[in-house]
Amino acid sequence: MRARGLARVAPLRKLIPHLAERAECLARLIGDGALAAAREVLRKIEGQSKVLPQ
Repeated sequence: MRARGLARVAPLRKLIPHLAERAECLARLIGDGALAAAREVLRKIEGQSKVLPQ
């Protein structure tokens, strides 16, 4: 089951580069109260996620 889950996630890693790092950055920005910057990071991730196959 784990291998199948990883196989499904693999394309995401290619389509949304550095997603884990961006998530960490996002959490850091929110924690620091930099909400405008956090919103911009979310917008970029959202834009990239719209091109993902359904």
